[in-house]
Amino acid sequence: MLSSMQPETGGRYSVRLRDHDERHARFELELATPEGTWSAGAEVSASEGLIQFSTWAGSGEPPAWLCHYTRAALRAAWRQHREQGWPRRVTRWRDVPAHGRMSDGALDE
Repeated sequence: MLSSMQPETGGRYSVRLRDHDERHARFELELATPEGTWSAGAEVSASEGLIQFSTWAGSGEPPAWLCHYTRAALRAAWRQHREQGWPRRVTRWRDVPAHGRMSDGALDE
């Protein structure tokens, strides 16, 4: 587990680099909301930026909006990895999107 702090509102994602090579970067993920905590692995293709999450451990599935923010953080890491290297750790808190919508218009499932 990456962190034991449970947010009182919204959600938090933590992304920690496990390892990388010329083809992939592998991360350990933890998502947390007041309702629960979930963990999984993620693999990011170095050439195309494709992201695959492993099966989530925790009670049920994490909220789609928090997965969306986590995926966006991994995409940002991919876009910057050639100039800056893969980040060792990224942790952010995000509020629940207003009215069940993401900022880019995607519905919160």
